[in-house]
Amino acid sequence: MGFQIPGPTKGKTQYFVDVYQAVVLARPPRNFNDIPDHQAIICVIDTIQYEVASYAFSQQEFSLLDDHSDFRKRTWLLMDKTKANQVSGFGKLEDH
Repeated sequence: MGFQIPGPTKGKTQYFVDVYQAVVLARPPRNFNDIPDHQAIICVIDTIQYEVASYAFSQQEFSLLDDHSDFRKRTWLLMDKTKANQVSGFGKLEDH
């Protein structure tokens, strides 16, 4: 998986809501193209020991994160795309 967004080891979902004004989704979008251009889809995966917040920056990355064979709990969030690019480091790649 590509780009993670830092935050606390546990409680990442609430952290993203509080710090980045992220919106918690009831389920992942059916299609990556359903995500508005100005927003980013973030998947918080609970590994039991810690949580990982991954930025689904492309259809391929979204498909990897939305793996139904993976038993780990996922929470899907929408947040500002510019901020997601900044905090994940993804935007730095686009500059080159």
